[in-house]
Amino acid sequence: MDEIEINFIEKAAAALFNGIGRYSVGVACLDKGNYSSHTVGGAAVKRSASVIKLYILLAFLQCREVSDISHREYGLIYDMITLSDNEATNALIDMLGMDKINAVISRYGFSGTRLERKMLDFEAVENGLDNYTSVQDVLKFLKMAYTGEFGKDKSDLIYEIMKEQQNRSKLALLLPDGVSYAGKAGELDPEPDRGGVENDAGIIALSDKVLFITVLISSVREPDRAREAIAKFSKATYDLYNEQGQTFK
Repeated sequence: MDEIEINFIEKAAAALFNGIGRYSVGVACLDKGNYSSHTVGGAAVKRSASVIKLYILLAFLQCREVSDISHREYGLIYDMITLSDNEATNALIDMLGMDKINAVISRYGFSGTRLERKMLDFEAVENGLDNYTSVQDVLKFLKMAYTGEFGKDKSDLIYEIMKEQQNRSKLALLLPDGVSYAGKAGELDPEPDRGGVENDAGIIALSDKVLFITVLISSVREPDRAREAIAKFSKATYDLYNEQGQTFK
């Protein structure tokens, strides 16, 4: 990325996310085969919330040929991503086992990502277990899914299911009608001792390039404010790369 793009990403992140929580932000661009990225907020591991479901989907697809996926299994992975269905997710965790899921995560070098508990397992959270990822890992996942690096059939299926995600309250909210978007959001309600989580990861396909955006925010006290900031950051980044101005207020 050039200096103008890097400065813009850093200023936009500071203007929109300071005071909202502990944030990590990443933007990457694939332009005519050239890939570049920039992250703000360091390599800190963050609570993943439902973004972890992308890795569970990958682990499932490593165990199945796309042509062999049953109708029931497809329903589980589709609902896990598009509806963020926690029961479907837990059924897949039971089917695969946490060790196998984490082995796939490690195999692909997602060093900041780990599945430690099922969805809605509040007892596990009280015992210090949670699910984690990093902005670097998520950007890498998005790029690999888009470019076919998980294998063409598997990557295509991941991308197509992500296009159907129904939560459009963050990165997708302010994008113009007709823009190609695929994503996976995640959130956890604020807790008295450590706040909540507002995450989103998205792929925005422009006419001549592709953007990958990840925002992970922990210690969130005002979820609506965080979601609005994520939406504004996405629109500002879209405008930057779509050459329609560079505003983020």
